[in-house]
Amino acid sequence: MNERLQKVIARTGFCSRRKAEEFIRQQKVKVNGKIATIGQKVDADRDIIMVGKKRLTMPDKMYYLLLNKPRGYLCTLDDPQNRHLVGELVTGIQTRLFPVGRLDYNSEGLLIMTNDGDFAQRVLHPSNHLARVYHVKIQGKVTEDELLPLLQGVEESGELLQAKGVDVANYTAQNTWVEVTLTQGKTRQIRRMWDVLGRSVLKLKRIRFGTLELGRLGSGKFRNLTWDERKELLASADL
Repeated sequence: MNERLQKVIARTGFCSRRKAEEFIRQQKVKVNGKIATIGQKVDADRDIIMVGKKRLTMPDKMYYLLLNKPRGYLCTLDDPQNRHLVGELVTGIQTRLFPVGRLDYNSEGLLIMTNDGDFAQRVLHPSNHLARVYHVKIQGKVTEDELLPLLQGVEESGELLQAKGVDVANYTAQNTWVEVTLTQGKTRQIRRMWDVLGRSVLKLKRIRFGTLELGRLGSGKFRNLTWDERKELLASADL
């Protein structure tokens, strides 16, 4: 069956569809020895697809995992500083998996791992505005009035950073737990928003991604997504 080349590349798990389009525009992709073009259709079972010197093949099995990322792990496939990577936590699977979206080094919580680039593209596409919910520990006592700028949007480094929802969840003796909901996908968005307000983020944990809930999954543990969970997540992403 013939499909668009960028979609086939994504389904191999090599990269996202968007990144595949970049490689094609940069003339780094060849099909049967010829430089590929955007929109070109290929047969994944018959055509020879190369990105640079690597030949792409379809994986024998697609994996869709929910991982509870601990602090101190990077959401990347390699690191020149040899820090811990989230892939090290996924044991017993020989196929190389990549994270869907990111949590920064000091953040923790729900992270999807897969080798299905097309699935990742659909879930992460900015037009879908999938909600991500975080529990955030803020230094000091936060008042309800301080939350309003986060809903209205704050500017940082030329970007407008805005929360979809924000509520005080609990007070401790010296700190405040706040639940923050995002539909934007800006880098380090929550930490940057609180920095603008002069507040320090002590802990950040993602507890929900779209229709997926972290639940009681232990830190550093993972499980397979059920068929229904994948179906519901994609349905919400395609609205």
